[in-house]
Amino acid sequence: MWLTVVAAVVAVVAVLAMPWLFEPRARLRPADPRPSDSQPSDSQPADPSRVASDAMNGGLGDSVARERAGDRVRADLPRRILVGTCVEWETGRPLAGCRVVTATSIVVTGANGTFELRDADAASDGVVVRVSAPGRLGVAQRIRGSADLGTVRLRRGCRVMGRVRDEHGEPFAGAVVGLRVLGSRRGDGWLERWKSRATAGFDGAFELPEPLPAGSVQVELLSSVPLVGSDRHVLTGPVTVVELVCHASESPQSITGRVVSRDGRGLSGAIVEARRSAQVVASSRSGEDGRFVLHRGRDEAASSEGVELTATVPGLGALARPSSSVPWGARDVTLQMDASGLLGLRVVDAETRGPIERFAVQCVPEVGVRSSADAELRASGRHARGEVWLRDVRRGRNAVIVWPEDPRWLANLPQTVEHDAAGGFVELKLRRAVSCPVKVVDSQGLPIANAEVELVQPAVAELVAAPVREHAALFDHGGIRGAVNVRVARARTDRAGLALLRWWHDPAALEIRVHAPGRPAFVEHGVRLGDEASVICVPDGGRLLVTSDVEVPMRLRLRSANGKEQRPAEFEPPFELQPSRLGQFAIPAGDWFVHVALRLDTADAVTAWSELPAAVARVALAPGEERRLALELRDRVAAVDLQGTALVDGQPAQQIVLLVGEVDSATGAVRGRHTITRHADSRGWFRFPCLRAGPYRLELRLAVGSRQIAVPVTDWMTLTPGQVPPTQSIAIVTAPVRLRVRDATGRPVSGRYVELFARPGIALLTGLDERGVASFERVPAGDYRVRLRAPGSTAIAPVELERLVVTGGAPVERVLRLR
Repeated sequence: MWLTVVAAVVAVVAVLAMPWLFEPRARLRPADPRPSDSQPSDSQPADPSRVASDAMNGGLGDSVARERAGDRVRADLPRRILVGTCVEWETGRPLAGCRVVTATSIVVTGANGTFELRDADAASDGVVVRVSAPGRLGVAQRIRGSADLGTVRLRRGCRVMGRVRDEHGEPFAGAVVGLRVLGSRRGDGWLERWKSRATAGFDGAFELPEPLPAGSVQVELLSSVPLVGSDRHVLTGPVTVVELVCHASESPQSITGRVVSRDGRGLSGAIVEARRSAQVVASSRSGEDGRFVLHRGRDEAASSEGVELTATVPGLGALARPSSSVPWGARDVTLQMDASGLLGLRVVDAETRGPIERFAVQCVPEVGVRSSADAELRASGRHARGEVWLRDVRRGRNAVIVWPEDPRWLANLPQTVEHDAAGGFVELKLRRAVSCPVKVVDSQGLPIANAEVELVQPAVAELVAAPVREHAALFDHGGIRGAVNVRVARARTDRAGLALLRWWHDPAALEIRVHAPGRPAFVEHGVRLGDEASVICVPDGGRLLVTSDVEVPMRLRLRSANGKEQRPAEFEPPFELQPSRLGQFAIPAGDWFVHVALRLDTADAVTAWSELPAAVARVALAPGEERRLALELRDRVAAVDLQGTALVDGQPAQQIVLLVGEVDSATGAVRGRHTITRHADSRGWFRFPCLRAGPYRLELRLAVGSRQIAVPVTDWMTLTPGQVPPTQSIAIVTAPVRLRVRDATGRPVSGRYVELFARPGIALLTGLDERGVASFERVPAGDYRVRLRAPGSTAIAPVELERLVVTGGAPVERVLRLR
């Protein structure tokens, strides 16, 4: 009789314990605040104190953890020791990265899948042990005392995703979808959790956060809207896509409408919430045309009251709120939002169109004045459904780069988007990175090891000589204005001469640039990358050994005898020769003129170089040949001082700039290469000491409002060794200019820009106010053309008004009329 009573008590305890084991597992706090998209939330690292708190609050039993979460476990309590091995259910291979969790402890398995967990308070009547791994079904079991758990097998789970639509094919946003398994349990002592739920996004798409076992599943749509057709699905593979159809558009239990901007255009991606007494009772997202549908949930079925609607842009606060409540069943409700300055981006995979959620953005206006602050990375982090709103984006064209955190995708090259302040999302597609092999060989076909290989996206076809910008630095210092060559990948060759560049299979013509030790830099253009290795043959060159008799650092530039080629090219490091040292340079075979640029010894520590006006030597090299060259330049590099006075409106000039020139040997034209800046003293006196022979030009920098302009004050002058240049006397005068612009009827013209343009390169720009007045504070004396420009556009040609002569001193006022 007593055996029967004991058995009945044990059975009752077992029945009462079963719900504890099937409670949702304690949420584990991620160690990395950026959870991986490929892992379910229950497989993240855990904080033991958080696990303890969740275990007690979730009904796992008072005997599992005897102290509150965050309290220290007493050191005098005996500890339970649990050991075991996690393996794959299908193959029996060890599973690394499995998390074994109790209420107070957590361990992660290594490569061999084994674990040892020391849990406090071994005197308790048992502890719930949970084991989970990414992509596999988690298990749980109550263990009493120390135990060898043996082999813990984890089954591979099926990811379930899908889309909810109404019978017209429109997305069913905000629907809560629940799935539960109809199959049997595994029966080996470990119990699996098989329930999961998710909320459909603005496009009706959902993905369950936890894997489910293969087999038949029951669909539960947790709203009052009924499903159409079958509600059972069979999970057979790693990923199952479920399509659900429901009665939504004609349901009397829903509210439909549009979210629009101030000009009436649909605004997509806005979160629309229905509230009653400050509590959200339904939510949705607006679609591409701004339309939304709010569905009445089960809890709202018995209520006859209306709700208050709020439209919100994520992260930017509530931007639209109606003044009165809206009853369920209302149609064509309009919510107006102020979307000026907001640009919505949706980032997707270029092949699958699936969302990419972790990224940062750079957004720079393509026109107008901009600064380095415009290029800062923003919106860095995780963005649901790959969507983000950017603040303070200027209207018009903007260049955008998206930098993904996941290395499986590559950042896009700058993409132009048009922002019209009407709202809506712009879709950016990121390509998946692949390893594109490149093999580098010499003229004999032998591999070249340890060569740096660069992949360059040219701005235009056959463009090699122009400078290259790093992809990550395109927007530095205010960004780029026109098309440039972009370095998008680089790698080094191994012993077999093979380098792997992370890019995509690009059918466009690219450039490969090779820098091999002891060889001249080489460029191969027109390369098309693919699965097969692209072979780059680097021709043999020669070696030039150079010495000099002057104690001045110098740079060498070689120009071919036909004038069509020069070394080093723009993409090569400069050939620099230090005093009293032997310079060794690898150059292509050919006949070369040697030009020298000497470093200027300036007092303000600005590094500048001045090239001598003529070649200093000529050298011919055959492939594989080595030549020695001794440069005798002592009599040609004597230092020269340039000095004088500079006044602006009778006051000492604040900035005198010396522009260092370089002579183009092919055309003989001089172009500016470097600048050296000085300030005049209290008498207006300035001095540029220790200048080397070469061409120079003086300019003044003048502050006009918030801008600085360069005013040329001399033509190019060539300084020669031993020369004493004449003292420069510079004096410029300015005058304030006020212009009134009127149309043909005499009314003021506003909303445009007025530009004063002078032939030396002076261009002053300011806007017309509502009275049609444009004011310039300090305009240097000269002859100017007055132009009228449209705001925000460089494609529209300016309107020529008339010429304006500024003599300096007296203010200039003029009324200009549009013809």
